[in-house]
Amino acid sequence: MLIIHLPGKSIKILCVKKDSSYRFVFHLFKYVLNGTRIKCSFTTSFRFFNSSVENVTVTCFNLVSWEKRTIPVAPLYDVNGYTITVDNSLRQTDEDFNFVLTFDTYTNLPMKNVNIDIDFKYGVNATYLDDFHDTMVLPMQYSDSLSYLTQGSYNVTYTLTNPISTVTLVQSVRVWDNLLNTTLSCLSTCDIVACAETQLTFGFINTPRSGFKFSIDFKDGTVISDVGDAIMFDDNKLTTFNHTYTQSGTFNVSWYVENGEYNVSGEYTVIAQWRIVNLQVSIQMRS
Repeated sequence: MLIIHLPGKSIKILCVKKDSSYRFVFHLFKYVLNGTRIKCSFTTSFRFFNSSVENVTVTCFNLVSWEKRTIPVAPLYDVNGYTITVDNSLRQTDEDFNFVLTFDTYTNLPMKNVNIDIDFKYGVNATYLDDFHDTMVLPMQYSDSLSYLTQGSYNVTYTLTNPISTVTLVQSVRVWDNLLNTTLSCLSTCDIVACAETQLTFGFINTPRSGFKFSIDFKDGTVISDVGDAIMFDDNKLTTFNHTYTQSGTFNVSWYVENGEYNVSGEYTVIAQWRIVNLQVSIQMRS
């Protein structure tokens, strides 16, 4: 786009521009200023079809004078030819994601100074600045590795800018610890059979480093649970759970665990029996 600012009156403006086919384009304007000396502006547009530097010549004249200006113009392409890849969209905490931004061989050049800003949405940014000139060797890649210590979904945002354009790209990744091996176990020496009115200790084993929702139903009217989302975004702080059966019977303790990606459930059977006490044995003589 060319903008011309002129003082004067009865002014004609001749804009001469040349494209890659050496064709000339003329724009003729006439502006009569009623004898008043003011500053005025004219705007015109032109599309260049190659990336070579072009000299745009602007000639302005009226009945008594003329002036000519030559402006070198270096055409650029918008930011283009990019792709984003990530090696895996789901990982556990403390495992690396590998992000790669590629400008492929079909990228149109030049784009000149391309600024690349990457916001990983975890208080971490990466920034690159490169001159994408005519002879830049392609493909060009920018690789970053990052691990997240907090579970959740993250929209990693790439902002690519050059002097004439801005592009925003989003790559979504998910961070959830695997729960598939997590299970509930009785940690007391109860195995399956336990004494009624004896405190039993239960706990989850094979747990990940991060927290998870859980529920335990002891099938005697007692349920222990935490199903709020907040527990998933902290380290695993679960310890053990104590429970005492006050009646005898077979109890199929049911449980489940879940986070934003995994859910596992199961049962643990407990047979509670009264302890044998005050056993009395007598012998009766028969004739």
